[in-house]
Amino acid sequence: MSLGKLGDWVKSQVEHGDFATDSEVIREALRRFKDAQEAESPELQAMVDQGLESEVAPFSEADWAALRHLAREGKPKGRK
Repeated sequence: MSLGKLGDWVKSQVEHGDFATDSEVIREALRRFKDAQEAESPELQAMVDQGLESEVAPFSEADWAALRHLAREGKPKGRK
């Protein structure tokens, strides 16, 4: 199997001592990929699908203000 540029990254993980072999890197990557897929809930996917199918409403000034606040403060406005 050829990994192209990813093969260089895999080798670098082994060279840095993060893993003993190329196979360990690949197994860990596949394990994380599988875990991420299993973590996706059907409810979340349904909400994403619903959002994608709905009409897009433009952001209001209040939406932008809340987003700016969240970016600066790291928490939603009005929450502790």
